[in-house]
Amino acid sequence: AIATLEEGLAMVPKQGEFARQLATAYMRAERPKDAVAVLGKLAQSNPKDDEVQFALAQAQAAAGDEDATEAALRRALDIEPVRIAPALALARLELKRGKLAEAAALVDRMVKSDPGNAD
Repeated sequence: AIATLEEGLAMVPKQGEFARQLATAYMRAERPKDAVAVLGKLAQSNPKDDEVQFALAQAQAAAGDEDATEAALRRALDIEPVRIAPALALARLELKRGKLAEAAALVDRMVKSDPGNAD
């Protein structure tokens, strides 16, 4: 599947769906750096897509790049401030780094933005 997706993306480089599927295939194959490369290009061509930024952050986290992960999560939240998944991922990262106040502020912001959400 990866080879087919790579060929498809090479033939139609601006096709975001090929890029997303290829990145997913790379992640499943435990090739997060390859996913980062594909998603990084997609994020550059779609800078206002919070889902792409979040997918990039997940790949960067899997690749072990905390600083890049944080930057992509913050970009996702800049685009869509009340999106829960990147906020919680960023809160977990802040906790891992020992930044309890920052993590608590993120969670508090999410609770205030959607008080009926029990997640």
